[in-house]
Amino acid sequence: MKSLIRTEIPDFAAFENALKNVRQQIDRQKQEGPPEPSFQLQYQVDSNDLLMAVFAAGASREQVLQLLNRDPIYEQLPFVERIPVYKSGELIWRTPLEHSLIRKRPVDAARFTKLLDQLEALLIESRVPHDKAVRREVLDAVARVRRDLQKETAYMPTSLQALEKKVSDYVHHSPGAIAKTRKERLDALLIEVIAIRHKYWTEVDPPKVMASADINCYKRAAQKLAKEYLDAQWMYTPWLTTYILATLLDAELMALAKDAPMEQASPAGVLKIIRDEVATGRYDGEETIRRLLQQEEKGLYVSSLVYPLLRLNITAAPARQHRGVAKNIY
Repeated sequence: MKSLIRTEIPDFAAFENALKNVRQQIDRQKQEGPPEPSFQLQYQVDSNDLLMAVFAAGASREQVLQLLNRDPIYEQLPFVERIPVYKSGELIWRTPLEHSLIRKRPVDAARFTKLLDQLEALLIESRVPHDKAVRREVLDAVARVRRDLQKETAYMPTSLQALEKKVSDYVHHSPGAIAKTRKERLDALLIEVIAIRHKYWTEVDPPKVMASADINCYKRAAQKLAKEYLDAQWMYTPWLTTYILATLLDAELMALAKDAPMEQASPAGVLKIIRDEVATGRYDGEETIRRLLQQEEKGLYVSSLVYPLLRLNITAAPARQHRGVAKNIY
């Protein structure tokens, strides 16, 4: 989610004017001395590099945006994004909830929302026991990010930093060694399935024809991952089941694409329709099984691992409907 955040400056003239005032303030304090000794130290340590670089960029909007997008979540422009406040004799830099000069929001709001939905689903559907209060705090932080996203003057760093901290606390409070081992196994499986999809298949432009050796490698890798997933009941999550199922069907489809016609009514064409429907996550497991069995009568056989994956989401459907009530809160 953080990688989707981009900086916008809706009124660059107003931004330049604010920078001019900041420069004048700094120059004046250099002449008169800071009101508190801690000011100069804090400024030099935390703020000089970005602020001086923005000053040097001058009237170049492109260069300024490039600088502000180096790390839009954690690198914030002092005196503009971060305001110095003295509290109990100490200087504290505060980040306002909203900004009139700068927007920081997702460049792809739909993608950002989807990732946020997935995070929320993982929290709600998790079968690993967690501290309920800690999980509630993460869900509250997710809700705050959602609210900020809806604002016309969206400025996301504050809520995303809070969410990241809550997620870190959630992970820290996870159960011990068993959960750690399971997390490592799940991470490894996710990395592997993403790696083979990236190597053999892309969502945007799937290859039509591949060498037989590559097709066989893809099928073996997809089947291995599917079997590993099916053997680990604690991993079962509807979206992950669907993702692995789509990967397995991709491998089957790629093998057919080399030799079989892809007309809609052909077995290969039907498999393509099934695969595309599964990839959306909106499919009926029982009906999909019926269609595949019907194609077997015409000589099209897919990996036997496809069927238990389909049955997993048939079993999970009632639970998803029940949990949907909780999702509607956000």
